[in-house]
Amino acid sequence: MLAADGNQIDYTFTVTNTGNVALSEVALSEVLFSGKGAEPTITCPAGSDTLQPGATVVCTATYRLVEADRGTAVTNTAAVTGRPPMGTAVKVASQADVPVPPKALAHTGGSITEPSQLYNWLGLISLIAAAYCFAFYRRLRRA
Repeated sequence: MLAADGNQIDYTFTVTNTGNVALSEVALSEVLFSGKGAEPTITCPAGSDTLQPGATVVCTATYRLVEADRGTAVTNTAAVTGRPPMGTAVKVASQADVPVPPKALAHTGGSITEPSQLYNWLGLISLIAAAYCFAFYRRLRRA
């Protein structure tokens, strides 16, 4: 999810053992990441490497956006693996695509941002120029 400040993406990974046996060696890892900055590090709570049937663990990661991410979508594919008591490890992957809007231009207070502001400034400059010309003309007539 794109954070409110628009500068990072906060990921939440919810892993649930939907099977009927405990899983050990449970691990969550990045498989594919399209962000242009440093790949986020997934953090899981201590003891989450074993999941009993029906148990859930929530892991998180934060990605700090870089300018090259603006106006694109950041794709993150993560996979979770776990080993049942007998048989081969199981693996499930999931993908999230987070659109990142272009960064809004900051208003500095001194810039002209709309055509109407430009026309107002041109009108003021024209008025000042006309007053100067009128004063100059009056000075010439007196001389």
